[in-house]
Amino acid sequence: MSRDSLIINILFPELLPYAIQPSDRRHVRNCNHMRSMFQEILNDRRSGKSKGVHSDGSEDLLSILMSSEFYHGKDNEMLDELSTFFVAGMKTV
Repeated sequence: MSRDSLIINILFPELLPYAIQPSDRRHVRNCNHMRSMFQEILNDRRSGKSKGVHSDGSEDLLSILMSSEFYHGKDNEMLDELSTFFVAGMKTV
């Protein structure tokens, strides 16, 4: 048992169900990896390495978010939106 979990056990036993478990750490690590991939895509889009306009003239979600005044200079909010749409889309397939 780690020192942190021992302290939680002794001082706050009612919080034990909310203690961070190894599976939670994997989840956080995977979420951080996904966000870093989205950040790379965002950086590529800004540098002009990739485009978000399709042959029929429609734009993808990232292009729409980047062109919005609301998200100007707010990368974290854009990454939150991309993560939400990505995960929500995976659950509907």
